[in-house]
Amino acid sequence: TGARRPGDRLLIPCDGQRWRRARYAWTTAGFSRVDQALALAARRALESRRLGSQGAARQRALLAHDARLAGWMAARLGPEDTHLVVHQHLLPHLHREGALGGRTFDVVMRRWPLRLLQARLDEAARRHPESPTLADFRAPAGLVADEEVALARARRVITPHAAIADAFGPRAVNLEWRVPRGAPARRGDAIVFLGPVVGREGAHALRDAARGLPSPLIVGGRDLEGGFDWGRPVRAPGADPLDGAAVVVAPAWVPRDPSPLLRALGRGVPVIASPACGLRGLEGVTEIAPGDPSALGAAIRAAMDT
Repeated sequence: TGARRPGDRLLIPCDGQRWRRARYAWTTAGFSRVDQALALAARRALESRRLGSQGAARQRALLAHDARLAGWMAARLGPEDTHLVVHQHLLPHLHREGALGGRTFDVVMRRWPLRLLQARLDEAARRHPESPTLADFRAPAGLVADEEVALARARRVITPHAAIADAFGPRAVNLEWRVPRGAPARRGDAIVFLGPVVGREGAHALRDAARGLPSPLIVGGRDLEGGFDWGRPVRAPGADPLDGAAVVVAPAWVPRDPSPLLRALGRGVPVIASPACGLRGLEGVTEIAPGDPSALGAAIRAAMDT
């Protein structure tokens, strides 16, 4: 996003490269000073272990951690810090702290704004009221409004996500996804869903689309729905989740971690994904709308024929 200048500082939970924590593997080279919130990072890790992988309690805990981290960062800003680069999850909390006043700032984004994200979840919940997860949590209205106000003031939005870049037009700095190259996967005839099995990842659409397809279905990740019924036999992935894959499918309703999809592309496996994954334009990616089993089934059949 530009060359670093003398005096640039980095405020992070912890240096993941030093402490071997992939979640916090920030690039710290070139900064004059790196401040780490080690106590807050340790607290978050301990709290996360006591929480489930899904649910309102987990989401409330994550929001509380973001608020604490934003407060820690705000307390370390001085009058010399005239421009900030802020990760999206901290943006509304820094706005509440008053840390953005009198400063310019850019926002790093990998998910949609909360209002749009929750509208997509509401639509998914209307279509699949049987899901125990699609409506289990919504962010407080005040936090949603604070994010909107702060995003309206942002100078630039920095993102590799194609749909987010489209939404912010000339303010967007569109980064390129890095596709990690690996040994070609052993191709087969299986449809692979890397999971987790949860409504927001589009499990319901894939279940409906796969009913008319003879190809085996390989499902990875934990069942966060609690007894999700695929309506057909499924196989668990082996040591290599892409072994035997003809196509990887990700019909997600809301943005997801694209790393597994990028690894699949890097090993020569085509990917069918919704715009929520943000991968439009990458070689090997076919985009389909979420919640459309017919379009998903057609895309799967087309991938099988190539």
